[in-house]
Amino acid sequence: MKHTNTLGDVIKKVLAFVLVLAIAVTFSQPLSVEAKKKAKANKVTLAKQGLSTDIEVIKSVSKELKAGKNAVTVKRLGGGMFSTYEGYAKFVAPAAKTYTLKFSNLKAKGRTKSVLGDVSGYTIKGQTIKSLKLGPVKNMYNAQLGTKNVSNYKKTFTSKVTLEEGETLYLLYSFSGQSKNKSVSLETTIK
Repeated sequence: MKHTNTLGDVIKKVLAFVLVLAIAVTFSQPLSVEAKKKAKANKVTLAKQGLSTDIEVIKSVSKELKAGKNAVTVKRLGGGMFSTYEGYAKFVAPAAKTYTLKFSNLKAKGRTKSVLGDVSGYTIKGQTIKSLKLGPVKNMYNAQLGTKNVSNYKKTFTSKVTLEEGETLYLLYSFSGQSKNKSVSLETTIK
């Protein structure tokens, strides 16, 4: 007796073939699941140092910032009715370009959470300190930050600085507030 394939038999054979082919393709190229990794911030704690015109002091106390996100902690320099938090950081340009600096998330823990201040930028060539304009208006050299938007002080501040390859940008972080906290913190992102 001769066996004839019915339409149902043909469909079963085609589906079986497709299933075997799908399994073969799946196992020949193993699945890989990659979790999206959140970039960790470079943690930097600045040494206590107030404004200085001594180039050797600035160079010796400046802590290194990296391209990308930096979690910066600024320690209390002095106290009284108002506490001051000051320290230097530096960024060495890996390439000649215009870098975008973003300062944000200024925080102070404790009873008083209101802190205002600024970040000033400098380059040093030989024995000359050159102030860089970080502010948004003419003759404003400081990026003014606050835990709240007050007058010119903003919660987030973005600026651009052009650096040559190997040139070092020095930043003086200087904040004050009615607080007895040991430190304040903020994010500094360099792109």
